[in-house]
Amino acid sequence: MSEPFVITKELVRKINQILDKGLVNGLGVATPGKFCVEAAICYALGERHDDKPSCVNPYIADFKIELNDCQWSSNKARAEGLRKLAIAQLGSKKFSRKEFLEKTEEKCKRELAPWLLSKIILKRAFRPTSPKEIRLLRRCYQTGTSTEAHRRAFIEITDCYPENWNSLLYVNKRFKFKKDEQYKKAAEILLSVLKEMKSPGVKYL
Repeated sequence: MSEPFVITKELVRKINQILDKGLVNGLGVATPGKFCVEAAICYALGERHDDKPSCVNPYIADFKIELNDCQWSSNKARAEGLRKLAIAQLGSKKFSRKEFLEKTEEKCKRELAPWLLSKIILKRAFRPTSPKEIRLLRRCYQTGTSTEAHRRAFIEITDCYPENWNSLLYVNKRFKFKKDEQYKKAAEILLSVLKEMKSPGVKYL
């Protein structure tokens, strides 16, 4: 039987030192500053070069990888944006997939949607691709600053693409913001989920 995973201050310090080197888009190679966030955890644990650390729930890792591979302004910005998540996810291996996805989806609807639609209305960043989307977007623009109206319009738009809805980064696929602000907001949402689920790594933030 394998020994239980234990988080130590030394491990957290090592992860932070690795992140100081930056993170790249994609798995990368087994050298600090040249791999992704999950490969960084594997490196700190002394595991083989991979993006599935033994101490992290694979569904959480998948969300982190998707966020890692966004168009951050720099490798340093990517590492800073994901630093807290890299620590918070430690020890999440046995978390419930169902609970994690439900909490993430709910927070997307209640927290990310109003914020995102405010940005869409301000920047006209959405590029509709169907008559239905055009109608929904026009209605969205007409809602002013109402948070509840933003939320309803966002949910209607996402319903056009249900296959993307389980992804925290649906916003990156349909709304073309290319600034770190969006990715940091998504990271905040995921971090709040890990805090609610009492991920062991949260105590080391």
